[in-house]
Amino acid sequence: MKAVIKQISKSFQLLLLFGILFAFAMFQGGFVSWFLFYSVTPFLLYMLVINFYPIQKWTVSRDVTTDYVQAGQSVTVTITVKRRIRFPLFFALIEDDLPATLQYQDVGRKKYYQTDVSSYKRNRIVQRIVYPLMKKHFTYQYHLPHLPRGKHVLSGITIQVGDPFGFVQQKKTFPLEKILMVYPAEREMNFKQQVFRTSEGSSPSMQIDDRLTNVVSGVREYTPGDRFSWIDWKSTARMNKVMTKEFEQEKDTEIAVILPVMGQKQEHVLAFEAAVEWSVSLLQALRSYHQTSSFMTIGQKSKLFHSHELRFHFPVVQNYLATVQLEEKDDVVTDQLGSIPVSAYHAKTIFILCSLDDGLLQKITQIHEQNHAVLVFFIAIHQTMNQEEQQRIETLKARNISVQMLTEKELAADRWEVSPAL
Repeated sequence: MKAVIKQISKSFQLLLLFGILFAFAMFQGGFVSWFLFYSVTPFLLYMLVINFYPIQKWTVSRDVTTDYVQAGQSVTVTITVKRRIRFPLFFALIEDDLPATLQYQDVGRKKYYQTDVSSYKRNRIVQRIVYPLMKKHFTYQYHLPHLPRGKHVLSGITIQVGDPFGFVQQKKTFPLEKILMVYPAEREMNFKQQVFRTSEGSSPSMQIDDRLTNVVSGVREYTPGDRFSWIDWKSTARMNKVMTKEFEQEKDTEIAVILPVMGQKQEHVLAFEAAVEWSVSLLQALRSYHQTSSFMTIGQKSKLFHSHELRFHFPVVQNYLATVQLEEKDDVVTDQLGSIPVSAYHAKTIFILCSLDDGLLQKITQIHEQNHAVLVFFIAIHQTMNQEEQQRIETLKARNISVQMLTEKELAADRWEVSPAL
């Protein structure tokens, strides 16, 4: 309603100005007054037409090079505008409304050396003035570099046109929702032969090699990541498609990966990003070796992914890790630590932490005392670990629990290595 009133008001002002100039020329007479009237009249008529120009009938589209990327990567966005009638337009201001989730940047592994969290923020404003003139369609292309992890919803595109003097303007927002999923960055992982310790001492319990898959239970269709030595040539020749051997996992090779997201410190947002990237890289590595595993996050909205989901529906896990956020300390959520599942008596449990309180320390110790192999990854960048956490880490080591400290140096490496202190 306000836009209609503003449009009528502008039209009335233009007609009033036209009448004043005409009256001045009629009563004043002479060359100067009529020259002024005829010189201004084309601009007034143009402004009047612009005021009623049907910009709402334009067709606007937004194309993104890809809808799914990893954190730190870039995309190119192309905005295309089409109109049916050729009409001279001196300018068009195009603005893409970027969400608040894109007001950050991820510079890859270099981010772990950023001591100031404010450097993680980036003010992104997408505005461009184009000069369509008589063109029936025109485009605008821009680049979005260093995308942060998350689900980013591009809501709409705003286009503004007007006269060269800025007296009359028209603005229209075209609702074009576009979802851009930015998954956490993945890194290749190397495993040591022995990475766990039980309450009874060291145990080579996580050996990612052929010894975990030495009992053939059947055959299945080939999937990316299968080794060449796993191909069953007889079944392949008989069924006329590539078939691979399916192995029976040993009972004591089940691994539970746990990522607590509650009770963390908001100033440690980069440490939490490292924990999420370490989690997805670890899960992807376990999948590549067909390792039976589960994944769970502990927070206000805890989430559990079973081995079947990790194996056959991993994009669901990636979508979740793309949107999981750091949570403030909540005493109510601490009670959920008791609900951490243990798949089997000989299960291996991995904790990925960026802070350690007494509740977590007690739960980790409790699992370890049940003769479960436990491994703790602790993100310690920019010396964020306080003295109390340092004492708790030493307590874990004193209780014969494997701990690997991940600093800027380890996180910025080309390949991550699982090699905890034993």
